[in-house]
Amino acid sequence: MLAEIFATHVLMEADSVLNIALHFTLEPIVNPFFTKLKMKSAPIKGRQPAEERVFRIEDRYPVQLRELYITRLGHHRIFYVNSEEMFECLQLQLVPWLKGLDPLFDLEMLSASSSPTTVNNLSAAELEGSEKKPRFRFITYDIKKAFYILQFGFHFPISSLQHRIDWHDVSVALWLLDPEAKPFNIQQFALQDIMQLALDYQLSEIDYLQKVQNLAKLSKARQEHSKGQIILQSENLYKTALLFYLIGQFSNRLVASNLYLSYKLIELPCRTCLYIMEIQGVQINDQQLAVEQSRLARFREHLERLIFEQVGSEFDLNSPEKVARVLYQEQNLLSNLFDVKQSSKSVIKVSGPPAGRRLPKTLSTSKLALIKLQAACGTTTNLPTLIMEWRRVNHALNQTILPINNALQMPSVEDLKRGISSETKFIFSQCDEWSVTGRISMHDPNLINVDKNFELSTITEAMAKSLEWSFDRSSPENSSLGLLSPSTLANSKPVVVQLRQNICARKGYVLVTADYSQLELRILAHFTKDPYLMTTLNNPDNDVFKSIAAAWKSIPVDQVTNEMRQQAKQICYGVIYGIGDKSLAENLAVTEAEAIDFRENFLQRYRQIKMFEESVHSECSARDH
Repeated sequence: MLAEIFATHVLMEADSVLNIALHFTLEPIVNPFFTKLKMKSAPIKGRQPAEERVFRIEDRYPVQLRELYITRLGHHRIFYVNSEEMFECLQLQLVPWLKGLDPLFDLEMLSASSSPTTVNNLSAAELEGSEKKPRFRFITYDIKKAFYILQFGFHFPISSLQHRIDWHDVSVALWLLDPEAKPFNIQQFALQDIMQLALDYQLSEIDYLQKVQNLAKLSKARQEHSKGQIILQSENLYKTALLFYLIGQFSNRLVASNLYLSYKLIELPCRTCLYIMEIQGVQINDQQLAVEQSRLARFREHLERLIFEQVGSEFDLNSPEKVARVLYQEQNLLSNLFDVKQSSKSVIKVSGPPAGRRLPKTLSTSKLALIKLQAACGTTTNLPTLIMEWRRVNHALNQTILPINNALQMPSVEDLKRGISSETKFIFSQCDEWSVTGRISMHDPNLINVDKNFELSTITEAMAKSLEWSFDRSSPENSSLGLLSPSTLANSKPVVVQLRQNICARKGYVLVTADYSQLELRILAHFTKDPYLMTTLNNPDNDVFKSIAAAWKSIPVDQVTNEMRQQAKQICYGVIYGIGDKSLAENLAVTEAEAIDFRENFLQRYRQIKMFEESVHSECSARDH
């Protein structure tokens, strides 16, 4: 009976557009083998307590669909779905309907920019629809989760979800309007805060929201059975009903802010693209990764041995305080430059700055500090370099390889049917898009931050092979490095660690990397119109920062060192982001006076940049910014 009511009132009364609000609640599966939960509410008088069936989504993630709320624009009923009977009804009724629709090509908004009044009436014309061909328009609070539920819970074809449904997402609209706001989570959002949301975003027709809020206060979370129809009175009902109002209001705001086209043609398609990327997963060469893990573990142990031999005792390399005590007090590496003594506190203080140099009150063991320390020590010791390289190897093991190993999964049933080997391993990371800059972050695990290729200057390729030989024979304390001739060690190249090579394309796919080419620098050239900078950027064969360094230093490009190139890059971005002389000095690993000199010489060469910088400062001062 219930399935017939749902199919008749939600699916079969087809207008030109079926505007459907879709809201759902998910919960993690604590025990995958236990998928029945008892009713939380008290049983109805005169009836036996029943069991509430939850819907397990059989795929990547250990979650289950707890509740589903669905209604149609203009309809007076919201259907609450929490049984397998109703889920099966959706599968039987909704999917065939979608397969019969013509593919959706949402191009009508392309011409809307020249006719804003067409879009400004979105709550009526856009949501109610006037297209000739019938289609679905789904409105939700989370498009990626909606895709996941519909694809793996109800077996929607992914092509239908992408091309035969016009999607709207309240959270994406909110993010575009206020990217600096706290990420919007409908599960944590309370209805009593809806009026504040309306005031924050200057929404109209707030009397409607007041009615919803009043009704929600009067409602109690309970279940009633009346003539076979389930009526659930809870906040989720009102959140479902609010979907039509919120998307209409936020869409009008997007139009007024000239953001609606970005919302429809960029942001929403990007969310679906990210969803497909997430469910496809990333293939990992786990066998090669295991080899690399064993190799790095040998390197780490070898570096530890060298460090402890130089110091004369073992200490905790993970503790910056203990590393500082060893470097600056026990080894006294700065004795020729500074008068260092132990403080009564847990930090080491400088008793007085020498020769006009300024030092921080605490002696740092950061990468920059160790680079400066190694330069001061020269060839007398390589202890700072050993510590830096130990940290690099330790980070690769603990922050890259370990999270990947913990997240490796077997291929799905669909992958096996497509011929993917059962030995293949995948990573299914999740992406977060809510950020001020629009930069996407990743977690569980974060493959974006997998270490780039790096060299270990204290371990050569010949030494690496020797370490492999000695460790394979379970005699790490008797390294065979002494068997290597001095010429072999001198001519051998530093070993290179390449962790990203363990990420590979799955069968039938390729990996593509894309990045903007000096985006910020090109924006700077656009505003400054500096002729030298524009000439450099317009030559596709140039190494941009090498060319800039050559012009700055007045030397041929082939004489530019990597250090000069890096300095030019740091100065360029220092100008763009307005960093101070002190920060620039730290980035360049030079004194503050040297950083000022570098900056002034650079701006003398690129005079238009200097003029632009001064004009911006003057304009900001005139406007009291």
